[in-house]
Amino acid sequence: RLMLPRCEQLFLTRVWSATAGDTLLPLDLAPFRIVEKTRIPASPRDDVPTEFLRLRRLGQATDRLPPD
Repeated sequence: RLMLPRCEQLFLTRVWSATAGDTLLPLDLAPFRIVEKTRIPASPRDDVPTEFLRLRRLGQATDRLPPD
C-alpha cells in the first residue's frame, strides 16, 4: 500500500468468489481508470468467474507511459 501513490499502472486479478479468510487489502482505485479487462467465465476447470484488469492512473502520470 505504501507504494500505491507512486504506481502509474496496476494489474489486478479479481476472483468472484465468497471465501472464508481474514486477509483484506483495501485499495482506492478512484485515481485509476480501466484500460483493459478480460473476463473468464466459470468452467469445469475453475468453478468461479475471474477478471483480469489493467488500470492506469488518471492525469499527467499516464503521459509518461509507453503507448500500448
